[in-house]
Order: sequence, then C-alpha cells, then structure tokens
Amino acid sequence: MLRTSKVYTNLLQLSAIRSITTLQTPIHNLSNVETINSLTKSITLLDDILNSSSHNKTLLYKSKYKRTPESLSSQESTRLEHVVKNFLIDQQKNEITSSIKEQLSNPENRLSQLGLQFFLECNRGNLTPLSTTLSRYILEGIRKNPTTDTIKHIHLSIEMIRKFIKDNRVTNIKPKQIDILIKKLSNSQKDFDTIQQILKPIDYKIYSDTSIIFQKGKTREDSITISDGYQFPTGIIQGNEPYLRSIDIPKKKLLSFNDKPLLTLVYDGSLVDARYILPAINYATRESKSLLLIINGNCSGDAINAISIHNNKNKRQNIDSKVIVMKYDESSFNGISIQENSKLLEFLKLPKGIESIYSPTFSPTIPSKVSSRDYFGELKSMKCTVGEAILFNDIKLNHDCSKLDNFLKKTITVNLGGDSQFEINRRIESMDNLVNNFLLNGLKDGFVPSHGNFIIKSNSFVTTGENKRPKTFKNNLLFDALISALAIPSKNALINSQGLNSIQVAEMSMKTSVFDGFFNACLSHEDHALQDVRQLGILEPWNKMDETLYNVSTMIRLLYSCSTIISGIFEKPKKR
Repeated sequence: MLRTSKVYTNLLQLSAIRSITTLQTPIHNLSNVETINSLTKSITLLDDILNSSSHNKTLLYKSKYKRTPESLSSQESTRLEHVVKNFLIDQQKNEITSSIKEQLSNPENRLSQLGLQFFLECNRGNLTPLSTTLSRYILEGIRKNPTTDTIKHIHLSIEMIRKFIKDNRVTNIKPKQIDILIKKLSNSQKDFDTIQQILKPIDYKIYSDTSIIFQKGKTREDSITISDGYQFPTGIIQGNEPYLRSIDIPKKKLLSFNDKPLLTLVYDGSLVDARYILPAINYATRESKSLLLIINGNCSGDAINAISIHNNKNKRQNIDSKVIVMKYDESSFNGISIQENSKLLEFLKLPKGIESIYSPTFSPTIPSKVSSRDYFGELKSMKCTVGEAILFNDIKLNHDCSKLDNFLKKTITVNLGGDSQFEINRRIESMDNLVNNFLLNGLKDGFVPSHGNFIIKSNSFVTTGENKRPKTFKNNLLFDALISALAIPSKNALINSQGLNSIQVAEMSMKTSVFDGFFNACLSHEDHALQDVRQLGILEPWNKMDETLYNVSTMIRLLYSCSTIISGIFEKPKKR
C-alpha cells in the first residue's frame, strides 16, 4: 500500500502520487469502488461463517478426514477457531496453486485475499462476529462518501462509544449473578456444578489463567484438588540438551512430582564447579528424593555435566531421584533479589530462611547429609517445564496474598471425567474457555451487555444530547449509515437466538435504545418490557469488546490512509 505525498516547491504546491511501472504486478486505486468491494469480499464470507454459529445457531462443518459433517455451536470456541483456520489456509492454497495467467485475469480474488490478510493483521487473532460485522458494514457505508473527513468522524464516533462503554461497565458483579452467567453458558448441568465447586473456595476471584487447570481424569466423575501454589516464571533452565534429555523433557514436555516430597536448595551465584553440588546430589539419592536446585546465576561446566550423569545413572538403576535446576531471574520477580524474596524462601520451607541460602564464598559448610538441617527445605509436589513451573506446599494462604505477591496463589486442578475421550476433550475445551478466558477477563476488567446491546445503548449516546451529530459531518446520510452498521450485531444476535423477523427486531432495538439504564434491554417481542441483563446472564467481558472496537477503527484508518494497493503475483519456482 502506498500513501499519497505532497511535494512543495518555492513557487507552487504540487500534489503527486508515487507511481510504479511493472510488467505483471497489478496496481489498484483505492478510490475505485470496485477495489473496495473486492477487498471486503472475503471479509463478508468470513462474517457469514462466524454469524452462522453465533448464539443459538450451529454451523455444519465437514473436515477432510470425516465422511459426515458435524455441528458446531458458538460455545465450542477451540473447534470454531480450527474451522476458521482451515478456511483461511484453503483460501491461501487456492491462490498459490493458481497460475500467473489466472491471477492476472482475475485480480478480484487477489484483492479479496489482501483484504482478508489485512483484516486479520489488524485484529491480531481476535476473530469474533462483532469484528467482522462492524468491519463489513462500516466499509459499505464509507463507500458513499470516502473522504478524509468521513474517516475522521467515524474514528471519533467509535472513540466516543468506547469511552461510553468503559464508563458504564460493571466491575463488581455479585456471585449470584456470576452463577446465572455460568449456568447460561455451560453446556450441561454437570459442567455448571463443577465450575461452581471451583469458584466458591476462591470467592469467585480468578487471578490468572494458570490458577485453574483442566485436565483429563481417570474416572467418569469429576474431581477437584486445591493446592497452595507458587508460580515460578522461569522454569527449568534451557540451552543444555544433555541435561534436558536426562530429565526426559524432550519426551514428556511436562514433569510432575506428586508421589513424594522434594528437597529444595537455593544456591547463590553461578554454579560451575561440581564439588559444590556433588554432596547434595548424593544426599538426595540416598533419601530417594528429587532435588529442586534454584540458582541466581548460570549452571554450566562440570556442574551441569555431573547433574546430567546423576540423573541418567538413577534412571538406569530405577532410583526415583532427579535434580531439577531452575534459574532465579530478578527481572521476572519485579526486580526483587532472591535474598529479599521472603515469601519464596518461606514457601520452600528453608530451615533458617535467608541463612539457608548456600554461598560458596560465605557459607561455612557445603550442603550435604551432615549439614542437611541448615540448607535443605521441602516441597510437597511440583509441575514444571522449560520456562514455567508451579510449586505446591502445605502452607496456608489467605486470598489477599495474591494481591501482595503475583506468584503466590491457590491453584485448582480439575480432573474431568466422561464416558469417552471425545467427551472429555470437548469438556476441557469448553470449560477452559469459559473459566480461563471469559470469566477471567470479565472479573478482571468488568462486564458489558452482550447480544450487541451495548452498541445499541451507545448509539443513543452518540446521536443525542451534547454528542449529537458532529457539526462538520457534511453528509448526514453517511452518519445514519454508521449508526445502522453499529446496530447490525444486535440484530443478528436477536435473529439467531430467538428466530425473529426484521420488523420484530427493529421494534425491540428501538425500545432498547431508550437510555433507561445501561444494562436494561428489551429481550421479548411480546411485551417489549425492559429487563436487567445482569439478572439474566447476558453479559460479556468489556476488554474484549473494547479491543474489537479499537481494531476495527484502526483497520479503517490504515486502509484509507493509502491511495494505492500493489498485489503481488505468485510464481511457481522453476525446476532445476
């Protein structure tokens, strides 16, 4: 894409556009309506796909590995992402496999692909029916008057809507309202009961997407384990392949130590000489326990070689003892040194606190069986991999500790059961998305009305009072087109969820737009009474909606800041 540029001289001002002359590369003018129509062609198709599976509607999808199609609902977000990904890949394959002659004879397809790629880049993977619908219909409205003034005021209107929604979101939602929301979004009563059991012990507060872990269970029934955990952000050290093979990281990816407690040792400085760590290794082997070694420097040379040899030897002799090395990086702990991190030292159960940190320079003895009471702590269990680890111990934590230390928290492990592996996998996908995506974002930053009702309320805010139509908006018809585009997400939601016709939807939207409370909406075409969506569980996270509006505005401004589009031609490599 090329932007227009102005060339100034001493006598006069000239307006010029950079130009390129090529033999085969097509060049398209963005002021041409046909160019914009071609750019939005694939976005329109993607919008139809996403809206076909939103709310109560289902999408029939047939993969290349199955004979019969299967239905997908809007709650199966992971599978829907897979469908959309396959759709995008097929679009790119069709383009690449076509000949140069076909590409030159049909430039609309190439523009359609460019428009879709541009949309995906601007939305950064946040594909929702709201993003595709707004992009599709706002671009259709801009075609009536594609001027700089038009783009400016569309951006200002969207910014006004974003501010209005931010000021009216609800951040303190009650547990009873959360239960209503969960029940509405759960696939079954069993899922609802399990999520309730998860949220009650933590007072309906989710601090991160790793505090609640869903995994496959070994029985048909669900089981929940609550542990006091410490999230160690750096995890197992990287860069030494023999060491990683000695603890089976390339094979298992994730290591779990649940059978017996681990020994813990904190080492101050870089570990190179093996003589400082061999007595500790031998002690852990005699105790048949694994050793968690935390260092605040590098581990290399003879030391890491001795640790690798020890792990391999114990593996051959069936001795349940491994040495797990993790590096303490101050930058990952908000600049706090390991000596100052009292919560971590307490969590590791070091016998003498900071005095139990071994330093080869200052400590009087080397950690061994003789000095075990001075240096070695204990850890109940641990789950770790390269770059991340979660430590568990028998230490009582209150819920406020997570506010003081982002790494100290309660961790809930949910083992989901079912009649088949297929059912368990689907439950893991849906419940993980509901808890660690939907609820986490909503409880953190607030909720807004879903079904597009928040935009309907915003329309009344934009078009009335002090925020009435901008004075510089020369074309009122275009402004009406913008308002109509903003109302379409709500229209699609009502049609999909209740099967209404356009007249009934228009009456309900008109009633909802009356500014009688941000969370009041007309949800019944029979009595047209306003209802509080918080009591009905018709909510969605504010930050997701705000990000969508920002991405749509950014895409439109970037697109119309250019004057020319150059579409490349794919040429197959010649055979040698």
